[in-house]
Amino acid sequence: MIHETDIPRGFTTNPIDYSYWVESMIVTKPEDRLMENLLGLCEEVGELHGKMKRMLRDNTFDRKDILYECGDILFYNTSISNWFDSNLQQIMEMNMAKLNDRAKRGVIKGSGDKR
Repeated sequence: MIHETDIPRGFTTNPIDYSYWVESMIVTKPEDRLMENLLGLCEEVGELHGKMKRMLRDNTFDRKDILYECGDILFYNTSISNWFDSNLQQIMEMNMAKLNDRAKRGVIKGSGDKR
């Protein structure tokens, strides 16, 4: 798993610090950033799907590989939310409020964004 030496000194792993850290890792030109991040997110989700497919097909499972892909997906999600003047914490809170509301109204199952 994660070791203390893997995290930069003085860094805490809260959602706001992570959002700032993601910004420090961006290497794409500003005019290309959103598209590159959207494509990167799709690529990483595809890689996660590939690992899951091999798990089903070949009976192989590498927990660390799965978690690495989840981290890459989190990175691109955070970068995209930052681009839209938000941050990981705000996205988490919005998602929790949306799902809590659906659960309270008994529509956690189903389809449609506005249920």
